[in-house]
Amino acid sequence: MMSQLQKIIEELLVIYIGLRFNIFSQKIIVSFADQIIYSEKNPDSLFIDISLSSKSKNEVIHHLYYYIELNKNQIDPIRVLSVLCVLKTQRKINLESIIILMNGLNIELDFNGFEKNEIYRLEDQYYLVSNKYVMQTMEELEAEISSFLNNYSMKTEILSIFK
Repeated sequence: MMSQLQKIIEELLVIYIGLRFNIFSQKIIVSFADQIIYSEKNPDSLFIDISLSSKSKNEVIHHLYYYIELNKNQIDPIRVLSVLCVLKTQRKINLESIIILMNGLNIELDFNGFEKNEIYRLEDQYYLVSNKYVMQTMEELEAEISSFLNNYSMKTEILSIFK
């Protein structure tokens, strides 16, 4: 049987990277941890640690890092891209944040060649478009990124943390 944490490890990884790059506030994970503590008889110690560290973003990052490193072999890189697809579809993050998260995930995870190369290409293209070195517009690039992420849209359940 999968624990609550095993079901959401991909979301935890996205939050961890998002916290490091100031895309998300620790309030997202702290309020989720508090909700788990109140609703479960025996909540995992990670949720308790995060709840107790709610005032310090760095402590929350530390607890997430420690848990993710211990369980990195359980992370499905494809489900992580699916989490990004859901966040983009629900407009929880903007285009620049998606690029930053994809780059951070590309460093953290072992994507296969296609995903790794496509993420690098999209990041490079974002730089070129944002600095007006190419004729492509941001809207066209956003459509390209959406097309890439939509390949992974059916690989995840409804997100627990980002409700």
